Amino acid sequence: MDQPTVRNKLLGFGISVLDGIDPNPQNYVGAAILTLNNQDVGILARLEPNTQAQMYRLTVRSTWDMVAKQVCHLLEQLL
Repeated sequence: MDQPTVRNKLLGFGISVLDGIDPNPQNYVGAAILTLNNQDVGILARLEPNTQAQMYRLTVRSTWDMVAKQVCHLLEQLL
């Protein structure tokens, strides 16, 4: 997948892509805040593409563990 497509998919999911955070410019770092049951839940995501192997590593962290797992699962399906 090309860079604009990945970026647009992350943005479409509601994740703000943060440029210049990761030392590797090929990686994507993003953040979002979800409101669930009147509580804000912070989300951090990092996508590390490996173009040679046509694979990627996706890491999602959240203030709620279950939310991180679900967001990771949904992003895997999206990507």
